[in-house]
Amino acid sequence: MRSTEPGGRCHSSGIHFFGAQLPWVELYQRGITFTTGRPRVREEMPVVLDLVARGAFRIGEVCETVVPFADAPAALSGPLSHKTVLTME
Repeated sequence: MRSTEPGGRCHSSGIHFFGAQLPWVELYQRGITFTTGRPRVREEMPVVLDLVARGAFRIGEVCETVVPFADAPAALSGPLSHKTVLTME
């Protein structure tokens, strides 16, 4: 949440069974909207795909490991970083 830009949105798709501690005052002061639940990505997908196609969104800056799709079997055979992305290159 602290990586979200002021006025931005932060979404958690995790399940919080026990009292999760959130920095409510900091979120309020920075004008951040926080939501939780199943992500609804379909409506945003065309915009994101267009950014990727134009080279305006560089996935490697967000993800820890970027793997070509052809290498997917090897990349997925062991423990994964939560920031692993397969590209269609």
